[in-house]
Amino acid sequence: MVSYLFHDYFGAVFGEKSFFLAFRMTAFFTVGCYTKAPYVPEPEKYSIFIVKLEASKDFGKLSIISKYDDIFNASYFSKSGNRLFVVSEDQETSSIVQYRIRRFDARSIDSGKIEQTPLLELEKKVEFDDGGACYVSVEELIDESKRISVACYDSGVLRCFRSDGRTLKEEGKVKFEYCTDEQSERQESPHAHCVVKIDDEEGSLAVVDLGADRVYRVKASTYSPSIVPDAHFAAPTGSGPRHLLLHPTKPLSFLLLELSNELLVLSKDLSKIIQKISLLNPPADTVNDPSCEIQAAAHLAISDNGEFVLCSNRGKVNNVIVFEISGKGEQLEFVDFVETGSFPRYFELIEDQFLVIANQKSNNLMVHHFDKGKIDKTPVATLDLPSPVCIQIL
Repeated sequence: MVSYLFHDYFGAVFGEKSFFLAFRMTAFFTVGCYTKAPYVPEPEKYSIFIVKLEASKDFGKLSIISKYDDIFNASYFSKSGNRLFVVSEDQETSSIVQYRIRRFDARSIDSGKIEQTPLLELEKKVEFDDGGACYVSVEELIDESKRISVACYDSGVLRCFRSDGRTLKEEGKVKFEYCTDEQSERQESPHAHCVVKIDDEEGSLAVVDLGADRVYRVKASTYSPSIVPDAHFAAPTGSGPRHLLLHPTKPLSFLLLELSNELLVLSKDLSKIIQKISLLNPPADTVNDPSCEIQAAAHLAISDNGEFVLCSNRGKVNNVIVFEISGKGEQLEFVDFVETGSFPRYFELIEDQFLVIANQKSNNLMVHHFDKGKIDKTPVATLDLPSPVCIQIL
């Protein structure tokens, strides 16, 4: 939920600095955090937080509204209407949780205005014996139910569930078999890392497998999902595809390659590579964490207006990079980047105006002003949270 509060005058004094704000945006979002070993050095109680952002171009404030301990290691969110679906990952087992989003009138301490404040009400939790649930997506079905698809990294499995608003039932699963190199560290077995709806046909899914350098086509149904034979996209060997996004209006898709730190621009049907871009070329490759031993791409997003594609790097180089889609709508052109905290696992662009970054290893959120592809280098707000790894606007 995003709202705009207009004021003839709004002033705030912090230390010796005074800010004049012409308007202020208010947004609420959930943040998922790792809470359990081996993902964190010390166990934490709360895995989900609702956070409130109040911000203008020059000033921002982040506040924790509520926190939840229904699951551990909340790794990904997907929202559909007034339902929020969350997956929890462990190396051997996982779970999916269905929340109802409730909204209550509450008066803002800062502005004095009545706001619709969101809270989460636990409706259903299903545990299953596949490790590493790391991505969840929701498809609205013709019968008004929802198909919830979960990618499980450690087990190399796609799990599908069905929700009618009251129940959450399993539809079946697909176990992937192929891997790139059994002797390698990250591609020694299948590692499903992302699942998205690929076209208008009901149940038509694309599953990104980092361990196989493949994007599979899967047909989901009431009975069970199944792989479409001889229909996968092969990414460059050893590149480790992580996330896939389809452009909302243009015949383009974007595939983030984690292990090679690259971005592929593809045709929407994944039949053609249009462009391959390194995410570590100057001027965006400044090392800001020399103590880290790895380098990997992390997250991928498209701006609401469809003009910009954003990616994050994590490891020795930690940043978010912005590309603009060219006038012809095929090539990407570098626009800007911003250095982040350590390990920017996830980020969210709010109304194309504010970039919220979840820095997993520096344990904080950072908010930067975003304007037509340009990112202000100084954050307008920060908030300490333990191992934040995912965000969802409410």
